[in-house]
Amino acid sequence: MIYVNWVRTIASPYDLSLDLGYRTDPFPPPSFPVRAVMSWEQAKILQLLLNDAIENFEAEVGSIREVGGEIGEAMDPDAIEQEEEEAS
Repeated sequence: MIYVNWVRTIASPYDLSLDLGYRTDPFPPPSFPVRAVMSWEQAKILQLLLNDAIENFEAEVGSIREVGGEIGEAMDPDAIEQEEEEAS
């Protein structure tokens, strides 16, 4: 088992890949120890399972804070590349 706090998605017409890694600074992790590749049908099932898990968690514990625009900015490859260039 590994702990992840960063996910990158790679979509193709036939499947969806999730690169999972651990980030300790504002940039993506240098490597991704796990790549999960699934069909779009499996991705849809995963979405349903995650929705159920989140609903159950929030029913027991309370609402999870909204992340807002943080996801879009973190996942934008151009913004990531620009931040990496500025940092070096």
